[in-house]
Amino acid sequence: MVRADVTGKIAEWSAAREMTEFEPQGFVTFSIVYQDISGEAGEVVVETTNGSTACIGPSCPSEDELGPLEGNWKLDFAGVGLNPGETDWFSISADSGDRACWFDDIYHFGDDGSFQNFQGGETWIEDWQGTDPAACGVPVAPHDGSTAGAWDYNEAAGTVTLNGVGAYLGLAKVFDGGELADPAAAPESITYNVFEVLGENMTIRVSTGGGWWEYRLIKD
Repeated sequence: MVRADVTGKIAEWSAAREMTEFEPQGFVTFSIVYQDISGEAGEVVVETTNGSTACIGPSCPSEDELGPLEGNWKLDFAGVGLNPGETDWFSISADSGDRACWFDDIYHFGDDGSFQNFQGGETWIEDWQGTDPAACGVPVAPHDGSTAGAWDYNEAAGTVTLNGVGAYLGLAKVFDGGELADPAAAPESITYNVFEVLGENMTIRVSTGGGWWEYRLIKD
């Protein structure tokens, strides 16, 4: 066990641990053990909140070895229109400052084929999820990041499929073929059209049967 230098106050704290040349090689495993000033122990932390990992040494995967989708993505723009690429019915961007609790959500494409939504304490909740009017709120199951999902990218077909009830990109209500009216009706998988992947930018489209949603994401 190594003591760390801790800074912060009240409910926001941070700690630093400097790595040395003698560290074990490979993916870093850790546990954070802490207590308050009265000696009351907190819950041990053994993973990050956004699915990220750290690795040391030449055996670690490099950026060149990763596929175009692997990593953490955030929504930068969302819009919907009658045809693919049209967003005249509704559109919103991260720059607008509205729905910040939605635009900070993370969509994690693991290099092992795993997928997970990381939303923190709040995300955008709509009336079909029990909030009227729509507002920032606590994520509602199964679209609350509790699903250990998986992803499959078919580059030739230009599609990515998310498997796992509650796994999604963009809006939780939108799936290929419709929009949800009840969280309990969430499908087991959703297939999105990957229109474009350029470096750290990706454009995803999905048809509801009556219109097309477009999501533009940036790698975090």
